Amino acid sequence: MYGGKLNFRSIGRTHTGKVRPHNEDAFLERTDIGLWVVADGMGGHHAGDVASAMIIDRLAALEPPVDGRTFLRT
Repeated sequence: MYGGKLNFRSIGRTHTGKVRPHNEDAFLERTDIGLWVVADGMGGHHAGDVASAMIIDRLAALEPPVDGRTFLRT
């Protein structure tokens, strides 16, 4: 049984797509709390880039939890 700490490496990439002139997607890597997020910009909806940025900003501000149960209640 493995008792050490796991290490992860990740990379993110987004693309504007064929319809919009700007990219509405966002992503976040929080290896300190084991969290990876992709926020799709909801293309076709007003301010999709704002919505995806808001969720990423909120999740980026999370304090590391004391334990898993605490994290689920956040």
